[in-house]
Amino acid sequence: MKELFFSLIRSSIGRKCLMAVTGLGAIGFLIVHMGGNLFIFRGQDQINSYAHHLHSLPFLPVLEVSLFALFAAHIILSIVVTLQNQNARPIRYAVNASAGASNLSSSTMIYSGIAILAFIAFHIWHMKFSHSAHVDEYIKVTSILGHPIITIGYILGILAVGLHLFHGANSAFQSLGLRYPKFDYIVEVGGRVCALTITFGFISIPVYVWFVLRGG
Repeated sequence: MKELFFSLIRSSIGRKCLMAVTGLGAIGFLIVHMGGNLFIFRGQDQINSYAHHLHSLPFLPVLEVSLFALFAAHIILSIVVTLQNQNARPIRYAVNASAGASNLSSSTMIYSGIAILAFIAFHIWHMKFSHSAHVDEYIKVTSILGHPIITIGYILGILAVGLHLFHGANSAFQSLGLRYPKFDYIVEVGGRVCALTITFGFISIPVYVWFVLRGG
């Protein structure tokens, strides 16, 4: 297994495949995380119950470290692959035109990735260290997102995530060889719907806190 991993890391195609796998894993986490956070729309008791259940999991620290490693690996691989592609010009990684090869999302992947890394650090600091451990989730979220500058920062971070996913979701399937002409349109639309759903799902939370729970 270790030999297989290092052989993938040393290979250009292997790095792209690992980047795709870690990217799809990150998308899966974002969907689950968004679903849990949306409990805030059901009230204080529901979001606190969800948070209590989550924090009571005995393997949560291992899961958190694994998720951080997943995101870090994806971002590092993204930077390496982007620099590799730039050095290989004019022979570039073949991207199907329908995958959005020349759109804003595809041309800014490395920048949106760096912005996401900064946003993750920003988010972890606020949720883990800015409040006492005894403060419940509802109070913590409404307090953090009740500050207009922080709310704007969160929305900008989420927009960076959406911009990255708009191209990244489709690109991941292509890197893994899972795109076929017959199903290209379905994969393309599905990837973009996924990106938009995650973006607007997360953005709805600070908007709801600011304009409804805290009255703007």
